[in-house]
Amino acid sequence: MNLKLLLVFVIVSALILPTTASGESQSSSLDSKKELELLLIIDLCVGVTGNCHSATDLAIGDSGNIYVADYGGKRIQIFDSLGKVIQTIELRGYPHGITLDKDENIYVTEWWDFVGVEKFTKTTHGTPASHFPLAATDFEIEDQGVFGLPADVVVDPDGIVYVLKSHTSDGQSFSGMGVHKISADGGYLEFLPVPETVTFTHSGASLMTIDKEGYLYLVDQKGSNIIILDPSNGNVKVLDFEYSGHVQGIAFNPEGFMFVAESASIHVFDEYHLPITTIGEYGTEDGKLSATHGLEFDKDGNMYVLDYYNFRIQVFHIDPKVFGSLIYEETEAVAPYTPKTEVTDGGGGCLIATAAFGSEMAPQVQFLREIRDNTVLQTESGTLFMAGFNQFYYSFSPVIADYERENPVFKEAVKLTLTPLLTSLTLLQYTDIDSESEMLGYGIGIILLNIGMYFVAPAVLIMKIRTSYNKIVK
Repeated sequence: MNLKLLLVFVIVSALILPTTASGESQSSSLDSKKELELLLIIDLCVGVTGNCHSATDLAIGDSGNIYVADYGGKRIQIFDSLGKVIQTIELRGYPHGITLDKDENIYVTEWWDFVGVEKFTKTTHGTPASHFPLAATDFEIEDQGVFGLPADVVVDPDGIVYVLKSHTSDGQSFSGMGVHKISADGGYLEFLPVPETVTFTHSGASLMTIDKEGYLYLVDQKGSNIIILDPSNGNVKVLDFEYSGHVQGIAFNPEGFMFVAESASIHVFDEYHLPITTIGEYGTEDGKLSATHGLEFDKDGNMYVLDYYNFRIQVFHIDPKVFGSLIYEETEAVAPYTPKTEVTDGGGGCLIATAAFGSEMAPQVQFLREIRDNTVLQTESGTLFMAGFNQFYYSFSPVIADYERENPVFKEAVKLTLTPLLTSLTLLQYTDIDSESEMLGYGIGIILLNIGMYFVAPAVLIMKIRTSYNKIVK
């Protein structure tokens, strides 16, 4: 695409504040019987004597091994890629969350009989059944009591451990949700609290994941939402989509698509957290979903779904058509997916600005979001304007955002282009807009100011330069 044309699109779209998205999707256009192909069922009751236990989380290693937190059995079960048990690790407490680091060492959070976090280091000698002989001695937490009730754990590429605090260990209070930051050797670094303004009185975090950019995604199971936390500065944002039930899990596939599980369905979102579709069908039969409590992907993109009540893990291959025109590249014509959008109280962001500044948590993007939510959407005219512009905005902004990520020079040009707009919008912070007429007046004024900066001023400058050049030539 012509670079000048792209820059024009950027300028036009930059004049429009971030749009919002609802939970509507294209699922009706898909054949639900073909979107998920069942590859394997792993029976979690295999080798169990007496009552079968309920598992709460799972992790998939690059080796293909599957690690399961068997909550009821106070143990970790390790399966090979074909579903065969290769090791069982007995624990002191009841495991709830489990994760792996880049070397496939195990980290597990435990409740009740023992409350805290343990690490099991993988050895390279001996039979597979003895690869994790004892709890690691190179990871020792001085005071396990700081965690309250540790719900889940993730590890970033640098070995920093993040422990999700659900609520206090008496099981009564749901205050103090947040994430504990631990060094690679178990040293305590800091606590990153989740502000009470983004939780509910009944909130309770259950599971957590981390994306490629290092942002943490906290599943507020009882509050039915997802909280994004930036561990570098503690900033938070709520992804407040409309769900029919409790959020039961979250994971990213290798391509960066976000999957959010409810009990019997899984919602798919693109990298901008815009809804793509919903997959899965309720039922206890093979290939159907029920009582989901944990979701993961292997390096090949296969999806592992943990069924809490039916004591099984189902492994699915996802039809590429689920992702629409984003990755589907066969000769068969597939209509591109255009998100259906509406203005809601808690959604979305500016795709172009997010790609330019590297994250939707960037100060510039948050500033745009605040202007949208706290100023523009507070009036009927502003709400109608945003609703009417969404379809046009999404027709070209994803293309520009993708081009920004592919071309660093273009990305910097977009940053420079957005600077005058951001400067002009700061004027709205010093105004009191209490009526429709004031919103229209200030809005038109800001648009005219930007037209002057982006078009009139450059045109006048070019004309003066041209006139001066002509005089010199004569």
